[in-house]
Amino acid sequence: SSSSTDTMTVTITITGADDASVWAGTSTGSLTEDASTTTASGALTISDVDDDTPTITDVSSTAGANGYGNFVMASGTWTYTIDSSATDALDAGDSVTDTYAFAASDTTTQTVTITIAGADDNVDAGSDGTGAVTEDASTTTATGSVSASDVDGDDSTFTYAIGTAAGTYGDLAMSGAAWTYTLDNSESATDALDAGDSVTDAFTITVTETSSSSTDTMTVTITITGADDSV
Repeated sequence: SSSSTDTMTVTITITGADDASVWAGTSTGSLTEDASTTTASGALTISDVDDDTPTITDVSSTAGANGYGNFVMASGTWTYTIDSSATDALDAGDSVTDTYAFAASDTTTQTVTITIAGADDNVDAGSDGTGAVTEDASTTTATGSVSASDVDGDDSTFTYAIGTAAGTYGDLAMSGAAWTYTLDNSESATDALDAGDSVTDAFTITVTETSSSSTDTMTVTITITGADDSV
């Protein structure tokens, strides 16, 4: 017998596949309505083991998917700026999100999610009120109401207080949100008015929101027209 040998070759063909890109970095942020900090930011990276070099596409200021603010992407760093007018309706305890899917040159995307916590907005006392009365006329009152509101849109309740109810020529009274001014024709200041005279009484009303204890004020101004008293 012989101890001869021989060789053969086995050849394996390997076909490559496009590996998925890998995103990394900060993809979440959080903000609070009406807080001093109005922006959140973070950096993203993208890599590909195939030795490709994908890049993140810059984005100019663009609204998030839910419209609570705007996203910007610049050289891999994203910035989100909250839109206070869009978040005004949020109340304390509310939580919403805004998102944006940033794209790369290889068509992959990474979504950034911002969580926004609501806050209790201050009461708005509404527009100032006006009224008019005439000395010694049959009608001695002027009426109106305070249109207080809260942009949170919740079921807020309000209380109303007059700074000083007694004016120079009459008095102001409140019943809920309704105010009534009553001219005092027996008041010497009123009696001294002559035909053609025009004076005013002004009152400050403070509105307090019960849920937040926030306050705001409005002014009621009454114009009094004098009359010629009998001799």
